[in-house]
Parts: sequence; structure tokens; C-alpha cells
Amino acid sequence: MPNELIRPTGSYKVSKRYRRVEKRRGDSLHDTNVRIHGPPKKKTLARYIKIIGLYLTLYVCIAILLACNILILYNLRVPNNEPLERKCTSMSSVPGNFVGDRKIIRFQADQRNQITPYIRHMYAYVKKYGNEGKRRLRGCNLDNNWGYNSGLPCILLKLNNAIGFKAETYTSSLTLPKEVPNELHDYILQLPLDERIDRIWVSCSFLDNATDAKVDYIPHRYYDADGLFEKENFYLRTISENLTAENIRENPAFRRVIGVQFQYLPMNRDVTIKCTAWAENIPVDVGSIIIIFRIEGHEVFPNPDPDFEEALDLNFN
Repeated sequence: MPNELIRPTGSYKVSKRYRRVEKRRGDSLHDTNVRIHGPPKKKTLARYIKIIGLYLTLYVCIAILLACNILILYNLRVPNNEPLERKCTSMSSVPGNFVGDRKIIRFQADQRNQITPYIRHMYAYVKKYGNEGKRRLRGCNLDNNWGYNSGLPCILLKLNNAIGFKAETYTSSLTLPKEVPNELHDYILQLPLDERIDRIWVSCSFLDNATDAKVDYIPHRYYDADGLFEKENFYLRTISENLTAENIRENPAFRRVIGVQFQYLPMNRDVTIKCTAWAENIPVDVGSIIIIFRIEGHEVFPNPDPDFEEALDLNFN
């Protein structure tokens, strides 16, 4: 019969092609029905113990994880008043202007406009330490000009604050490094043992020929390392009148500054001075500063005006 004469009577489908697909679908539906609509499991004691044990194990694991996180955060926590990395203290000084790694102090003693910037800088620097700082450094400022108008120029040496730093000091002349100047070695050697404890020694040496020049340290040639880098110290002071005691609060910042006064500096030439703080855990290059003095003129004139107007403006008289 020709194909054009065949007429379809309905939808035609080859069932064999879909037989396996239908079989898998039926098996899946059967398994689903068995799982969902199957009979409930028996409520036995062993089943309850198993479920409780699983939950306890889960909670114990969560608790251990939280405890580990808390321990890590606590051990790695950095207090607000401490740096991320503990650093060693270093030396700084005023006045002067940096040229490379050295500070230059150049002036003509009888020219007020040349010494005024140095005097103003030192007054402003000491002002933040209050009356304690002024009393401590008074020996450097007897003429109210820090000696720059009377031939006794002063510089201020400061140990920069290093939070949490504990200086390891030299208490014996035998432990001093070989770089220590002989005059500092002799100075420490003549002190009794109880006066060598907790002291960061200071030395200022002339690197060129300045045989007549002298150095004086005010109030003394060391920093008291006890609580030097603390934010605040507390002391108990006894009042002799009624034998009572009172608490004294001290900000040790003013004790990190000492004055160095120079005498008989040669005129009209550069004088190179190296100042160093000596402690076992303060590297020499970090605890040192080099200063170049140059005083120009024929002679150093005495101070004609002790009541310097810059001191009056800054309320230091």
C-alpha cells in the first residue's frame, strides 16, 4: 500500500525506547515512598542514647573551637598602651638643625638674632615638663639664655620613650664595652656599688682636638632607669612632722632629659661632639648623636640682659 494512503489514527509512540526510563522512575518513586511512608522506627533506650551522644559530641566540638579562638585572641592581643613591636629607646637632642645624620649649632655669641632661635627652641622644649623640668635643668640656664650669650652653651639630651623597655645597665667597670671613654670608665670606677645600680650612663666626647674644652652634666651624667619608661610612677613619701605617708605621682618624662654644658669651646672652627647613652641593650649607633658646634666671633661677650624677653614671653622667669 502506498505511504500516502496511510492515515494515522492517534499519537504514535515507541514504548520500547522509554521502557528503561520508566523503570528507573518507578523504582525511584517506590524507594521514596518506602522512606517517607514506611513504618516509624521503635523508640528504644539505645536510640535515645545515640541521639544524645551525637548532640553532645557536636556541642563539645563547638566549645573546643570557641575556646581555641579565645585563647588565640587573648595571647595575641596588643594592649592599647603598648606598641605592636617592642623597640629600643634612642637618643635625641635640642637645639640644632640636622645636616645629614649630624646636628649643626652655629652662631655668633654677640648677635642676638642668631642665638634667639636656639633659646626659643629650648624654652619650648622644656615647657612641657613643667616646674620639675625647669628645676632639674636650672644649672644650664643660670643666665636665662641657656648659656648661649655667656660662653657656656647647653644642649638637652633626651632618651626617647619606648613603652615596655627595660634597660639592662652596667654596674661594674669590668663589664663596660671597650668603646666607653676612659673618663667615664674612671668616673664609674670611683663610685660605690650602690650608686651604680639602675643607671644609664652618658658621655659626651670631642672627636677632634679640643683639649681645653670641658663638659658638665646637669643635674648628673646618668639617667635613673628605675621606671624611666613608665607612663606614671607612684611613690610613698613619709612626712617627718607627723610621721604620716602620702602617695606621690610622678610622670618620669622629665627624668629622660639631662643638660650638657660646654666650656672653653674653641672659636671660629667646627667642634665635633659625640654623645652616647650606655646600657647593655641600647646599641651604640641608636643611643648616640653627633653635634657640631661652631661659635664665630672674636670673643664671647657676657650676657648683658639676664631677663631675656623671650623667657618672659614663655613664662619661664
